[in-house]
Amino acid sequence: MSDEPDGKPVRWLGTPEGLAQLREVDVVFAVDRATGKETLVFGRSLLQLIRNGYEGPSGPAYRVLRVPVDMETDELEVVRAACLVAKGSYDLQA
Repeated sequence: MSDEPDGKPVRWLGTPEGLAQLREVDVVFAVDRATGKETLVFGRSLLQLIRNGYEGPSGPAYRVLRVPVDMETDELEVVRAACLVAKGSYDLQA
């Protein structure tokens, strides 16, 4: 998976469908629309395991969601809050 599904706005992540999609991914990045800089929002522990050689139960296939955000707005906070609801935690550093 990559980027917002079908170009939907970031707030879509707070809908039942958006939360369901978040529950199915392993890693979530917010991507600044202006610069392309990626910010890890969820999945730090998995990325650390992968860095140490972990391949998972079915090989090295992981689901990553890259969500384009406008860093000048509250969109990053929307992604963080959606991860908290869907995943129970987040890795975004303040």
